Amino acid sequence: MSTQTEHIGLHQWESTDRFLREDFNEDNRKIDQVVEAVEKQTRQTADSLENMSYNVFNLLLQNYYEGKYTGYKKALVFDGFMDNKMIQTHSDSITLHSNRLIVNAAGQENLIVEAGSEWIQSGTSPAVAAGGGGSIYGIVVSFLNETGNKQPVPCQVYCAARQVASFTFQVPTGATQQTFELEEEFSVSEGDQLSIQLTGLNSQLMAKGGKISTYQLAVTFLCRSSAGSTGQMMTVPFALPGGTVQVWLRHKDCSVALALDSTDGKHLPLTVSSAESAWNLQREACTETVFTLEQLCMEGDYTLSMEITRTGKDDGLVYDYGLLCI
Repeated sequence: MSTQTEHIGLHQWESTDRFLREDFNEDNRKIDQVVEAVEKQTRQTADSLENMSYNVFNLLLQNYYEGKYTGYKKALVFDGFMDNKMIQTHSDSITLHSNRLIVNAAGQENLIVEAGSEWIQSGTSPAVAAGGGGSIYGIVVSFLNETGNKQPVPCQVYCAARQVASFTFQVPTGATQQTFELEEEFSVSEGDQLSIQLTGLNSQLMAKGGKISTYQLAVTFLCRSSAGSTGQMMTVPFALPGGTVQVWLRHKDCSVALALDSTDGKHLPLTVSSAESAWNLQREACTETVFTLEQLCMEGDYTLSMEITRTGKDDGLVYDYGLLCI
């Protein structure tokens, strides 16, 4: 006589039992119901973990922007591009500017502040606006001094109302041109206003009896142009404990492809799970895309590679990303 299994009551026949089709159908229904229940519970658990992980990512990213220390989390990697510490390499078409990665639609060549004497008296040059993206790597100062007064002149360089560099040039008699390589390049983007501020030049000249009209000064910002339809970025290596990997990425006017690369040569592309309209932490409208690694990630050191492609005539922007092992 047949018996039944302990948990879901499947038939267990003896060698002398008759087999009935109804019994097989009943067992299959029971198995199907259990499988459905397990799948539902698995989906609910995964959704709960995903939502919780996303909330953790957002909280830590907010702390990061606010300058609060969160410490390095082995299973969490995030970057809001406040500096380049998490970037190992990027292509020439990309600039890091204003807390975002930019694939510039237009590049910027050298920028010139025309020669003049009026702005020497105020101590601040007229501002010139960048028309595209690039990196300022040097300053050329052209100076005409007909007074015979000689002095060192400290200068500060401003971009978007923020001091980004400083240097000192000597004022000889006659005409001279001096080139200064900046200790650290700084990036510019379309619309940025650049200017030079002179420290103490006017007061020193006047104290020596000089006349402002006898001085002429012109400045050239040496710019390495940066533009393209696509750009690539690779992070510094980071450790992952292994597990399911998801990445949230906020961007605008571009599409992004992601992949994990292990130190032993494995290339693991991530697939797009979803994309929806969102706001970044500066309250700018953008797209938030969720990426998933379809296979389990093994414990080890990895880099995250990012390929950014502009989708229109405007600059392609990536605001931030967060990677989690679940």
